[in-house]
Amino acid sequence: MHTTVVEIDPVVYRFARQYFGLSQPSDVYIADARKWVHHRAMSIAIGGAPNSPKSFDLVVHDCFSGDGVPQHMFTREFWADLQTIMEPDGVLAAVRAQY
Repeated sequence: MHTTVVEIDPVVYRFARQYFGLSQPSDVYIADARKWVHHRAMSIAIGGAPNSPKSFDLVVHDCFSGDGVPQHMFTREFWADLQTIMEPDGVLAAVRAQY
């Protein structure tokens, strides 16, 4: 299975691999997910991104922290970009973890 991880904080990614058994993903991007999703949506709109899946079957949206949620991850524009990068019958799971 091809998996992609987008995480803004390299420490969070490292801890997930070390302590929570996150298997090695196919692609890892240490980046702001809002910007990454927007860039991917624009790449698809102009003909695709080389060497990566055009669309995703499943997106797990886990951007919650103990202090709240980043507001830019809950805009109409973000949801539209997510829709662009997902398969028409894809699944979006919004996860809220308690820290």
